[in-house]
Amino acid sequence: MGALVILIGLAIIVAAWTVNLRTRRKADGARAWPQAKGRITASDLIHKVETDADNRAQDIFYIRPTYVYEVDGRALTGDRISFGVSSRFESREAAEALAERYPVGRDVAVLYNPRKPQESALESARPNFVTPVVLTLVGGLFVFIGLDLL
Repeated sequence: MGALVILIGLAIIVAAWTVNLRTRRKADGARAWPQAKGRITASDLIHKVETDADNRAQDIFYIRPTYVYEVDGRALTGDRISFGVSSRFESREAAEALAERYPVGRDVAVLYNPRKPQESALESARPNFVTPVVLTLVGGLFVFIGLDLL
């Protein structure tokens, strides 16, 4: 039983850092992508009620700007703000603050992948280390519990 708990803890740690580093590389690559002129066509504020670990309802807000841009004469649509930076908020005010940066009709510079032009983003912000650090602590807790069970 202890070995299984240790393996689960290690899997959590490896998965957290693998996803973070992959997203970080994608964000770094986006910094070198060419830009196309684009325009915001929609800026949706999405409200969802999710339940937390204690089964309590929690209001969550997402911002999803939709934009159009053109690459080599081909019209494309995107809705990604950036790689690795969440557009998920626990307060309406925080979501609205981001939405104000992308009002409908605003001209924007769209970063696009020259190999896959349909892959795009409005910003090249890098993900932070908070999530993988927290998951490393959780995974470490599993490892210590597993060691105690051996």
